[in-house]
Amino acid sequence: MSFDLEYYKGKLLEKYKSSNASSEKYMKRYYHSIGVYEMALKLVDLHKLSLNPEKVSLAAILHDYSKFSSFEDYQNVVEKYNLDREYLNNDIKVLHALLGKYIVMDELGIDDEEVLDAIETHTTGKEGMNSLQEIIFLSDLVELGRTDEYFKYFRKLAYKNYKKAIAYYLKDLISRLAFEGKTVHPYTAGAYNYYKKYLLKGQEKYEQVIDCLDHNIIKDVVVYDARKTSPLYDYIIVASTLTSRQMEACMNYLKDDFDIRGFELADSWTLIDLNDVIVHIFKEEERERYGIDRLYANLPVLNK
Repeated sequence: MSFDLEYYKGKLLEKYKSSNASSEKYMKRYYHSIGVYEMALKLVDLHKLSLNPEKVSLAAILHDYSKFSSFEDYQNVVEKYNLDREYLNNDIKVLHALLGKYIVMDELGIDDEEVLDAIETHTTGKEGMNSLQEIIFLSDLVELGRTDEYFKYFRKLAYKNYKKAIAYYLKDLISRLAFEGKTVHPYTAGAYNYYKKYLLKGQEKYEQVIDCLDHNIIKDVVVYDARKTSPLYDYIIVASTLTSRQMEACMNYLKDDFDIRGFELADSWTLIDLNDVIVHIFKEEERERYGIDRLYANLPVLNK
């Protein structure tokens, strides 16, 4: 995939000018796309994500490429690619994402699946999006051209924790659609069910962490309440396993269900940072030697 930013900006503007939209309308959309491009790179840098900057830029610039396409254009896409005609039952505001990737592919020759997938899900979201999809989905919401307080709130949250921002936005989106009597797209429903884990707080979160772990491989679980003593986290979970492999398995379970901010994996002790919950997992014989429970002896215990 070759990338020339000015070329693709030009192709986007050319596409918009060929539509029936007024110059005021399409120029507003054009500058929105530039804003999404700038925000996407900002979020990638801010959260130190290992993403190809060319793919990020391309998906961001072209995410709304087919914004002004007609319903007939989408019918042609469905016929050409032999897609389920149920696609056409979606609102045209959703179709520009779901089917827009085919128009990008046809007219610009772009066949990078990651870029096309990010274009496809930028409006609805989707369960288990990859990092590129997440960044384009969120940048579309929080680019700097969106100046209402509503968008400022999500922008501020996106700077701190982009997955949590996605979760809160999906929750709000589904609530608004329900209030307006509109159908929630299955992709959006699936996305919310997946990302709602990032909404967990306090007791609900540490209980979810414990439930996530395989209780066939952990024992002697203790939850310490650090809310009154630490500004950095609320709860500390300490557990034991028999082997290093079991410790690693515990971390993999948590990776699947939570946003891990950091971790330390050693032969006899694993520390996992889940933002407001810290998890220590020890090999059984090493837990006493490290004295971790003595270190937290002054903290209230919540599960005994």
